[in-house]
Amino acid sequence: MESLVRRIRLGALTLASFAVVVLSSFVDPGALISQNFPFAERAVAAKPPVAQTSYVKNLGRQARNPAIENAPVHTFYINGINTPRADYEKTKPMLINLLRGAGVARQALQMDTHNSLQVDYNQLLAQSENSPQSNEHLLQGFGQAFLGAAQANDGKVLVNQIVDAIQRTDEAWRQEAQRRCEDLPRAKYLLIGHSQGTFLIKDVAQELIRRHLPGELEKRVVLMAFSPFVSFDGLKQQGPRVEYLLRADDFPAQLSRRYPEVVALASLVGAGVPGDANLPPLTTAPGQTTTAELARSLGLQAELLRHFNAFLRRHPELTWVPRAFVAHDINNYLGNPSARKHSAAARVAFGSAVNKLRDLLAFDSGQYEKRESCWAW
Repeated sequence: MESLVRRIRLGALTLASFAVVVLSSFVDPGALISQNFPFAERAVAAKPPVAQTSYVKNLGRQARNPAIENAPVHTFYINGINTPRADYEKTKPMLINLLRGAGVARQALQMDTHNSLQVDYNQLLAQSENSPQSNEHLLQGFGQAFLGAAQANDGKVLVNQIVDAIQRTDEAWRQEAQRRCEDLPRAKYLLIGHSQGTFLIKDVAQELIRRHLPGELEKRVVLMAFSPFVSFDGLKQQGPRVEYLLRADDFPAQLSRRYPEVVALASLVGAGVPGDANLPPLTTAPGQTTTAELARSLGLQAELLRHFNAFLRRHPELTWVPRAFVAHDINNYLGNPSARKHSAAARVAFGSAVNKLRDLLAFDSGQYEKRESCWAW
């Protein structure tokens, strides 16, 4: 039975896998926990983005939001597959700017949550260049490689590290309320994921639910997914709040439109897309995506880019793929366009992300109760 389920997962994720393969804060930090708080020393300091558009900078200075500030927000970000450490680090200031725009009082990312999962798609593409196999068989090979990476021990370790961190943090806040003899707002936990990272933030939420943690913690978990390859059906009914952003020309949306039967099957094992695209295409301008732009968005080396172009020449039905890759770039969702022609679309996406995040976080999270033996003065 386990073997059958695995085969179903492999087949269901085939096309979505190809797309991916090639491809906290305290209200008053000084007055709260120092030694006992698990992430006081490891939080990433809030710094303004270095190379952002003026639109993003201005939006990042919006008025503070009391509905969000009343409770601390602890943020965790998980990147997509094959993301170099340097690119992960470059994304941090953009995410901090997003938190600022949404009205989070103090912007910080908790822990080092770099998703280091990788597949050797250079080798896979090199093999495909002279392969007599059909397009479907080639994509099946990509799917098998991706699924193997997604189920790797490193992915499970990262999920459990984040879950453990959230559990320790919540317990630290509960003890702090008792130590101070003061009812404190319960913390909210924001999980941000991009691409394959959306699978992992869903896994984090599901593990939190499985552990049945006190204080209705699962109802204080918020998921923000960029370019998701995963369905959140059923998760929201269990407590977590979920929102997503997906462009019409990004891979998940394109796969859903072009291969609905595959996405329907994938949804049975939790893959697929959470809904329709809710952002317009990255660009409607005529012309091909340039090789330079494709290489920049994917971080492709010259040899791999050659293999990738050869693959596309052999499969003309996939001419939509290069634009989908660029639309998939996290920078184009967070207001830092990969090319000047995408500036307007990147600004729209960032503004939409800010609004969705503000709405997600604007809820009453309840209180950690002080101990019963506190003196009343």
